[in-house]
Amino acid sequence: MLTDNFNACIKGLLSHSDFVMKSVHNSDWNISYSSGTQYFNPLHADSYKIAMFGSGTTQPTYNDKNIESLVSLSNITIQKTDVTESGKRGIILTITGKNTTGSDVTISEFAYGVEYSSTNAIYAREVITPVTVPNNSTITITYKIMLE
Repeated sequence: MLTDNFNACIKGLLSHSDFVMKSVHNSDWNISYSSGTQYFNPLHADSYKIAMFGSGTTQPTYNDKNIESLVSLSNITIQKTDVTESGKRGIILTITGKNTTGSDVTISEFAYGVEYSSTNAIYAREVITPVTVPNNSTITITYKIMLE
């Protein structure tokens, strides 16, 4: 589910104005329009974008600010593909993480967001059917965001 941070960012970028997002610690994060275009555009999967995996099961809401229960995976990558379907534009994110914890982990949620200047915020959070990821194995999630 896309969060209010996603909407605040897109609204600010489209209106060429500053905007406020909430960090994963639920504190206000004031973003200038010029920084927003460079670092915060949620439709650009660049080095400032992050993905998190977790074991939470609470259904996502528009007001989510963080992953429910973080599971530390390594080698997390995000690949973006631009798509157009029925005249609508969007992106498909392919998010991959490797379990190097030393034991099996269960993944049941993920989030997509931004990290800049040691602060994080999420743009989207989803709960999925639990998947057990053995040690030294990877999980890959494909996530589509379409704009109206």
